Amino acid sequence: FQLSLWLPLVIGPRAAYRGMRVMGATPWQAVAAALCVTFISGNSRWGSGADGTFQVGLYTQTWALAFFPLGLGYGVRYLLEGKNLPTAIAWGTLVFLCHPFASIALCIGLAVGVLAHYLQFPVRNGNLKLILLGLLGLAFVLSCAALALDRPVPPETAPETAVAPIKFM
Repeated sequence: FQLSLWLPLVIGPRAAYRGMRVMGATPWQAVAAALCVTFISGNSRWGSGADGTFQVGLYTQTWALAFFPLGLGYGVRYLLEGKNLPTAIAWGTLVFLCHPFASIALCIGLAVGVLAHYLQFPVRNGNLKLILLGLLGLAFVLSCAALALDRPVPPETAPETAVAPIKFM
């Protein structure tokens, strides 16, 4: 049981390194990505770190976010080069089976990546490029506004502790 709690936190940086290499990053870029992934393990109860796993019980989210870079890497590889479709489906499915919110993030990341990739090429209609840029900008602004306005509001009858104390007879 303890191994199932500890292992995704150790797999995450290695998966980030491999996912970046699959996407075509240089070894140093992949090492930097793996180093960044080690720093996402913070003290938020709803994150991918030990606090979320141990306090709230988000075991599946921790596993999904450990495999997320591999799903993203193989998804990007298939979209750009047309290689390894079964592998991309397998990693994406594993992320989905671990936690659905991580798979939603994976789908959004791939969709925005596809839009950004096609924006670099000249298009026949200049208005189409403006529409795509507008959609990306709108998504960015809405995401920033949602993050800025997201303030937890405690209920009026909230107890002082998150869990009621156990009463022994």
